[in-house]
Amino acid sequence: MRTKNTFLNALANSGSYIVNLILSFVARTIFIRVLSQEYLGVQGLFGNILSVLSLAELGIGTA
Repeated sequence: MRTKNTFLNALANSGSYIVNLILSFVARTIFIRVLSQEYLGVQGLFGNILSVLSLAELGIGTA
């Protein structure tokens, strides 16, 4: 039973990762076609800055 639940959990996690990857690609494609590459670069820059800040925090805020 535990092995089955572990397998289902891994399958659901993999599926959600794939869906997230596809939706991210679609969103970037729409941004490039509707806006321009400059705005996509700014969005990526701010996303990277927030990622670095959240990595630097390392969960201290939740503790």
